[in-house]
Amino acid sequence: MREIKFKFYYKNKLIDELTLKEIALKDNFQWAEDVSIVQFTGLHDKNGKEIWEGDIVKDIIEDELCIIEWAKPWAQFVGTKIKSGITISSILHPKDLIYSDHFEVVGNIFEIQSY
Repeated sequence: MREIKFKFYYKNKLIDELTLKEIALKDNFQWAEDVSIVQFTGLHDKNGKEIWEGDIVKDIIEDELCIIEWAKPWAQFVGTKIKSGITISSILHPKDLIYSDHFEVVGNIFEIQSY
């Protein structure tokens, strides 16, 4: 089972990274309106780097950039190709973990404003 972790960004800067357990144990944890929250997908790229929601990854096979997003209709993380807007759903499905090694994290939507 994957570890459930979250990153918290304020004004495009990482301010914290917590597991679900750490959040539950915090006595004074409060949500803030201006904070963006992203979740760990449970997958790693070809270099072993964690893949997070909001990450920009390079599809090594097709030489194209994708943004990792949560897709409510499928209840899973997906990659959306930046140039075409095509959603690739099967690449991040838990049963298809083998495909995550076709990707390399190159940044995220908070660090790279002009993708």
